[in-house]
Amino acid sequence: MSENYEGPFLVEETAGGVVAEMLVSVRRQWPVGWLVTLGAGGVLTELVDDFVHFLGPVDQREVRAGIEKLKVGRMVAGYRGAPAADLGACAAAICHLVDGALGDQDVVEVEVNPLLATTSGAVAADALLSLTG
Repeated sequence: MSENYEGPFLVEETAGGVVAEMLVSVRRQWPVGWLVTLGAGGVLTELVDDFVHFLGPVDQREVRAGIEKLKVGRMVAGYRGAPAADLGACAAAICHLVDGALGDQDVVEVEVNPLLATTSGAVAADALLSLTG
């Protein structure tokens, strides 16, 4: 880095084994309660109409089934001979995110985009959290 740069640095490890990018959104939606949205993430969020919706709370079985319904779910499963992502770890991470949002009365919305589905787990690469007040 340049000697002239005086700001802080953030150095992070690059996630390896990325199979697919997913969007996960948990939003308080009046009058129905909590709306959970899963879909294609990253740049595909805006290019591909690929979403499933649930009312929270959710369990891992529901999340796995939802991912499998998505177009991006084919990538998660190992499209055209590519390695598959760890679907169980992705479902668990999504359920933990949903449970955390539902368990905090100040949360209005939490969105992770992308959630990197990797061969060995799931990594939240970017997140937005909206709170009341």
